[in-house]
Amino acid sequence: MTHTPGPWYVTRDIAGHWFGEKSKGTPAFMIPGTGLPESGNDDNARLIAAAPDMLAALKHALDLLPVLQPHDPNHYQYRAVIDAIAKATKPN
Repeated sequence: MTHTPGPWYVTRDIAGHWFGEKSKGTPAFMIPGTGLPESGNDDNARLIAAAPDMLAALKHALDLLPVLQPHDPNHYQYRAVIDAIAKATKPN
């Protein structure tokens, strides 16, 4: 994988642009600001910043699912975890 590993932190500049940073001064992403609270950019920035942690949690859950339920790779929960990991880690 070539993504910037987490954790990421979000900061907002005076123009309302959101920046995701690996650490202070190491940008991972930027979401242009619109100045409109209903634009959803605040929520999008927080969701994107949480992505590395969520991917790590899904990978951990994938290891635990066979222990918590009978191993059935077609079970909807198992498939949902596998599909979400693939969506985050594999090119379209």
